[in-house]
Amino acid sequence: MRYSKEYLQSHFDTQNIPYDDDDIRRVQMILDFISEGEEKLDQFDNIQSTKIFLRNNMEVIDHD
Repeated sequence: MRYSKEYLQSHFDTQNIPYDDDDIRRVQMILDFISEGEEKLDQFDNIQSTKIFLRNNMEVIDHD
């Protein structure tokens, strides 16, 4: 999820944090990077859960 320039400006203004356009761009890049990392972790968790599910079910099938 990308935070808009206006949203970040409003946040910085509310907190009385000085900024320029480069600061906004850097913060957007950092937040994008974090968001992408979270998505990849979610995908990894889903893959791991699927592997465990398949492994457990294969063991049941093998024992029959």
